[in-house]
Amino acid sequence: MIGLLKAKEGAIYWEDGHSRYAYVPEQPIYYKELTFYEHITVACSSFELDEKKTRESAERYIELFEMSDVKHHFVESFSKGMQQKAMIIIALTIRPNLYIFDEPFIGLDPRATRVLLEILQEERQRGAELLCLLTFLIRQNGCVIALFSSIKGVFSLMVTYV
Repeated sequence: MIGLLKAKEGAIYWEDGHSRYAYVPEQPIYYKELTFYEHITVACSSFELDEKKTRESAERYIELFEMSDVKHHFVESFSKGMQQKAMIIIALTIRPNLYIFDEPFIGLDPRATRVLLEILQEERQRGAELLCLLTFLIRQNGCVIALFSSIKGVFSLMVTYV
């Protein structure tokens, strides 16, 4: 779906021909030479987004996730939770049709988790779709992989025991 692996079969069709998506990996990767805010700028310019709207959107999310005091710092100095919040803010700022999250809540504090869930609800109301991979351990019985998605506003949950 995001081009990291060669597809064996299938196709993805975008209703309006617009294929903007955001992928938030469990282990975000950043450019060492760029600050957090520069990462936002690069991501938004790659989609040729309106600079004023992008700046307003970025500032809103930076404030909601309480990252204002570090927006001009290098991301590699951030904790795991702050790196996760930074990647989420970048994804939200580009306003994609589809969000693909791999373990979005790892490293987030309870407040940031609540903020993310509220924003994702707003994004769903806007018409964005959500695909979220969550894994967690259940006692000592192994690992559960839960794929939580919202396609056309209908939520589904697929659970696989490993």
